[in-house]
Amino acid sequence: DAGDEGADEHAVRAFRSAMGAKYSDIAKLNAAWATKLNSFAEVQPPEELKRAGFKPTPSAFATAGDKRRWLDFITWYHQAIIDFAEQSVRTALKDFPAAKVRTKPGGSAGGVNPIAWGTYCPGYARMARGLGVVLQPADCQGAVFADKWMGTAYQFYGVKECTEPAGGLDDATFRRRLFSDASAGAAQFFTYEFPQHVPDIHRYIQLINGTPGETEVAVYCPTTLYRLGGDLQPTIQASRRLRDVCDFDVLDEVLIDDGALTTSRY
Repeated sequence: DAGDEGADEHAVRAFRSAMGAKYSDIAKLNAAWATKLNSFAEVQPPEELKRAGFKPTPSAFATAGDKRRWLDFITWYHQAIIDFAEQSVRTALKDFPAAKVRTKPGGSAGGVNPIAWGTYCPGYARMARGLGVVLQPADCQGAVFADKWMGTAYQFYGVKECTEPAGGLDDATFRRRLFSDASAGAAQFFTYEFPQHVPDIHRYIQLINGTPGETEVAVYCPTTLYRLGGDLQPTIQASRRLRDVCDFDVLDEVLIDDGALTTSRY
């Protein structure tokens, strides 16, 4: 939970340190947050976290300064968890070959990760580049936007993806998952229900080869809106209809910042 973990004394110190590194001068932070703090020692997690039942929405932050303060917090919060995962992976790699090491960066819940999960999948792909390990996101059920949101990041950063389902899938949904995973470029496939789906696995598993579908089309994932708790369902549902017309990738703001649009792919 972002509220409980973000209020831990060690987390507060880490948050203050991160804000110091980002803004360097308390005056710059005050200008961004519309606050009047005297030093970074006065920086605290967002007050909204103390409200009972608080859930982030764009309207929950009254001013632009409030929104920037929240975005600084939640971006740091997600990255702190990713940084811990990276340290754990690097520790494991001291004693095990990369082929034996994998980590699970949460799941997609059929869309994008709920903010409170702290499992920001494109960030994990960015973390794992060059390490040679496998990432195994959950909730892969043929939800095309979610699968591409993760898969495009894995392809961009050169990380091997093994998908995992949310749970029991009927035959039609299982085939939809296979189709979506193949399109997203999954390299490995995990299922809890192998005996039930042997015929479809025998028929289609060769398509799970790590190579995504060819496309020059990209859908934009508005990461800032997502981090503010905005509703991404209009984008997600429109993308489901678009998939009937063409394949596409999903470009998160992190990927765009890292140069995804400067390639000749799109």
